[in-house]
Amino acid sequence: MLVERDFPLNKLARSLSKNLLKLHKIHFGENDSFEITEHVRKTCPFPFDFDAYSNDDYESRWAYIVDLRDATNAEWARIEKTNEIEPLAQLARWMVADTGGINGNKDETILNFTKMAAAFGFVENKKGISSYSKILAAKDRYKYQIFDTRVAAALNIMQLSYFGGRRFYFDVDGARNKDVVEFDNLFPKRSFTMIGFKNIKQDLRLKFQVQHPAPMGHRMLRWINDTSTLTVRNVA
Repeated sequence: MLVERDFPLNKLARSLSKNLLKLHKIHFGENDSFEITEHVRKTCPFPFDFDAYSNDDYESRWAYIVDLRDATNAEWARIEKTNEIEPLAQLARWMVADTGGINGNKDETILNFTKMAAAFGFVENKKGISSYSKILAAKDRYKYQIFDTRVAAALNIMQLSYFGGRRFYFDVDGARNKDVVEFDNLFPKRSFTMIGFKNIKQDLRLKFQVQHPAPMGHRMLRWINDTSTLTVRNVA
């Protein structure tokens, strides 16, 4: 295991966390991703008081998404105790398709992702991270964070202000979000690698994001290659 001073990614993770919090304070209230939609309200597979929240208030929308994730975790835990996989898969599909807007997965794919998430707490698959990271977040949002091309693009952009040290490029291949696609067309991968960004291989990124839960009370990133592991604590 590498110690902290031997590997620069821990510094990058902490810097990104601080930068994210700074940007959130500057642009507070501008994020419309947490809007309460009629579709999610109608398709929600468990009781939830949507009327307690308002789209007109940013803090209310923020509280809504946090409380909905907590309620989803509670529903996952309730179903898991029954040892029935089909109801878990239905909850997973709601999380991926109805709340996440990803409708291209076959039922068999969702079922396999759900089985791995329930049995092992990770998903061993090189494709579909936008989907199965949502399923893992449905299981426990405190241990698993959603990762998709919007997150990847944001990580790349946030690192542009770092002129010293190593910077790492996260692939946005296969992006469907129009804003991410437009940005990728203007600034493709080579634009980043030409200014010193190191490309992170797909399998490395998947392990970093999904397969290693954080200990109680901590957020965690683990960057892994064939020979070493580093834990970075206190990442937002």
